[in-house]
Amino acid sequence: MTPMPALPTAPRNVVVNGSRDNFVVSWEPTSNDATGFVVEVLPALYGGTFDLSSVVTGDQRSVSIRYYTAASAVRVRAVNAGGMSEASEPVPVVKPLPRRRAMGSR
Repeated sequence: MTPMPALPTAPRNVVVNGSRDNFVVSWEPTSNDATGFVVEVLPALYGGTFDLSSVVTGDQRSVSIRYYTAASAVRVRAVNAGGMSEASEPVPVVKPLPRRRAMGSR
């Protein structure tokens, strides 16, 4: 019987960059054997449970996500044949404020 591989470790350096309509989550893997990554979003309006948002292949290091009504944080997990890692530290999602027009401009 072949033993199961060890669980991967959580991704690190998770960064969230937002625009008006979406945000991009990027990360650095800490396990060489990750076959995929799971991105979870915590919707601010619904309390303390993270929801599955995206599942990507092991060679991806970022994903673009359309804004939730009011997403407050994201976290990332690595996946391999042994299972899923612990989650990365949650990173806040900050939606940029709309640009203000100068007085007198259209």
